[in-house]
Amino acid sequence: MKSFVLATVEGITPQNMTIHQRRTKNLSWTLYANGLLRIQGTGIMTDESTPWAEVQDKIESLVLDLGVTSIKSNAFYNCDNLATVSVPNGVTEISTYAFYSCDSLSSVSLPSSITSIDNKTYIQTSYR
Repeated sequence: MKSFVLATVEGITPQNMTIHQRRTKNLSWTLYANGLLRIQGTGIMTDESTPWAEVQDKIESLVLDLGVTSIKSNAFYNCDNLATVSVPNGVTEISTYAFYSCDSLSSVSLPSSITSIDNKTYIQTSYR
């Protein structure tokens, strides 16, 4: 018989069940009922590792786990309800239009490991 350990991350509890989940080559992502999108894995985001367009209107907060090293161009394009972003140490690059047209964006936590943030990252957002 297998046993499972439930870890709590940013308010994830059994009451905040997974509503959508997908794995790509190097990253996986889970969208919880409370609007939290959690991205896990290692390496850079690629076009195939950002397939959440079909649920983007449900994303309210974003947490990237240690191991993710970049946020690609247009990664969260038009995620209108995305309000908070937590980026871990180890991420070095945030590309062009990463948060383009995220109208609700109000809080972004960035680590000291960031070496490059494109000047168009936050275009058409309320975040400055």
